[in-house]
Amino acid sequence: MNDLYNERNISALLPLSEKYRHDRSRNIRFVAMRAYLLFYGTGNNQNLYSLEPLTELITFMRETDVDGWTLFELQLADNYFMTIENENEFAKLFWAVDRQYLKFHALDSKIITQHATHYFNTVQNILLRHFSKTLLEQVMKHCQELFQNDSNAEVQITLKATLLYANLYTDYPNTQSEAYEFYRALQTINYPNIRSLLLVHQTQMNNIKHPFYDNHGQLTNFVNRPSKTVSEILAQIKTERP
Repeated sequence: MNDLYNERNISALLPLSEKYRHDRSRNIRFVAMRAYLLFYGTGNNQNLYSLEPLTELITFMRETDVDGWTLFELQLADNYFMTIENENEFAKLFWAVDRQYLKFHALDSKIITQHATHYFNTVQNILLRHFSKTLLEQVMKHCQELFQNDSNAEVQITLKATLLYANLYTDYPNTQSEAYEFYRALQTINYPNIRSLLLVHQTQMNNIKHPFYDNHGQLTNFVNRPSKTVSEILAQIKTERP
């Protein structure tokens, strides 16, 4: 499922989901529903398909206390967020999930990377759903506070990607050259998911006017830049991965 999504082979996710959606194992059914959600949230599929195949997953996520979620539920959460239309409900769940992630940080550095990716996906959801500037500011501020000084290069790449992604929406003219440098750098290392997502959305920002424009048609830049440059991140990667 992840390979198909990273390769942008979105159409293959639907038959994969159908194949396993009625499996005896609930976990496998939920992963199949995650494949459906990845398909559903791409392009114009939200207008062509319904959330009905996700009823079991949505009911489970709504009725289960976030404080009891394991890493499995946290992985499902990023896709579950795509089904939430109300901004207040979205924000409340986001902060609950954030607190739950923090409980697992000490177990494995991969969890911190997963947490950073969760922020990337959350920012994507906020922007594509046209949620408020206030919520975006709060999420981005906390994202930087959590990960700015993390020593893991993959976390730094994800943070950089998240900041660039937000700035492509809010300050495209001044961000595009920095984003292009970042894409070229990512071509030399194995982070295909982040690279493909950013490329898709850089193209979108060239063609549409987002609600975060001000009344004069100018972009409002409110997201701080990360202190680390692309070259500094790449140098860090070379140190960690000789």
